[in-house]
Amino acid sequence: MKKCISIFVLLALVSAGAFALSIGGGLHLDHSGNNGVKDGSEYWGLRIFSVGAYGFLDFNFAELSVSFASGSLTGVYEDGSYSDSSDAGKATQLCFSFLLKFPIDMGQLVFFPLFGINYNWVLSLENEYGIKADDTGEEYGQIGILAGLGFDYYLTDLLYLRVQGMFQLRFPAKFARDAAWGSAEATMGMGPVIRVGIGYWL
Repeated sequence: MKKCISIFVLLALVSAGAFALSIGGGLHLDHSGNNGVKDGSEYWGLRIFSVGAYGFLDFNFAELSVSFASGSLTGVYEDGSYSDSSDAGKATQLCFSFLLKFPIDMGQLVFFPLFGINYNWVLSLENEYGIKADDTGEEYGQIGILAGLGFDYYLTDLLYLRVQGMFQLRFPAKFARDAAWGSAEATMGMGPVIRVGIGYWL
């Protein structure tokens, strides 16, 4: 965790020295499925749906952000044509993201493809009975890759509305890697990330 924070702080300092700076924040929403283990046609794992807030530093060609989100966990089991799902509790996550941006200026609108990395750190996790898990960060934290599109709509010369839509690919968490024995293998989580916020150029 400390290494991840140090890396993001270093990226912020390097970027701030090279580009103009804006700050902002807003609403964060993400969904991730396929976080589990697969063995042939048999699969069991978790779906994660989170809603929260995020803040960002923008350096024109790069964005550094931190989001705090909480949401539901759904347990999923599949075996060939059979599938079942059930409430599996809830989780609270802190996510650090570093994104490269490629702005296309169209006047009042600025579009930009996005690509980058993130780290989803699980602050707390509890099952459907309210029992909290231990070692959540180490067991359930995931490194991920983000790619997508965004746009800024300028309300004034300095104030803008930002909308981002991305696809997230999460590498298997430790709990899934540890559960993958024999011919089974841990699966990668995947799903959308949507952010809507307000930014201001300093």
